[in-house]
Amino acid sequence: MLAIHQLVRYWENVRAVTLEYMDIYPPDSLDFKPVDSVFTARDQFQHLISSETMFVRGWLDGLWEFPWREGRWCAVDLVDDSFEYLDGLKRYYEQVHLRALGFLRGLPPEGGSRVLRTHLGDLSIDAMVLYAIDEEIHHRAQIAVYLRMLGTHPPFFGQRYQELTDGDE
Repeated sequence: MLAIHQLVRYWENVRAVTLEYMDIYPPDSLDFKPVDSVFTARDQFQHLISSETMFVRGWLDGLWEFPWREGRWCAVDLVDDSFEYLDGLKRYYEQVHLRALGFLRGLPPEGGSRVLRTHLGDLSIDAMVLYAIDEEIHHRAQIAVYLRMLGTHPPFFGQRYQELTDGDE
C-alpha cells in the first residue's frame, strides 16, 4: 500500500487533470447527457463533489451519509445557486478537496491504516482515499465521453507518475 503522503500526492495529480476537464467543459452544455438513462454533465460534476463531501464529513464530523441522491442534494445546507454553474461547482470542488487534503496531511504516517465505521462498513482511511480516487476517475471518464460527443477533445488523462515517488526512500 502506498503511504498516506503518496496517496495524497496521487490524488492531487488526479484532481489536477479533473480540473482541466472542468476548465474546458462548455458551460452551456451542463444539461447534456448522451441518453436519458444517464446523468447530465452537471449531475456528473455534482456527484463527484458529493462523493468527496461524504468522506470529508465522515472524517471530520463522523457523519456518514451520501449528501446527494437520485440527482438531488439532500444535504441542502451544502449547496447554493452557484451549483447551477460550472464556476460555482469548481469553486466548491476545490474547497472540499482542500478540506480532505488538510485532514489527510494531518494524519501521522501510519494514520491511513486507521479503520473507521462507515455506512459502507468498516474501512481504513487509505481504502477510502483509493475509493474516492477511483470514483473521480470513473466519472471523469464519463465526462470525457460527453466532451467527445460535444466535439471537444478531452485533456490527456495521464499523471505525473514520477512525482509519486520523488523524494521517497
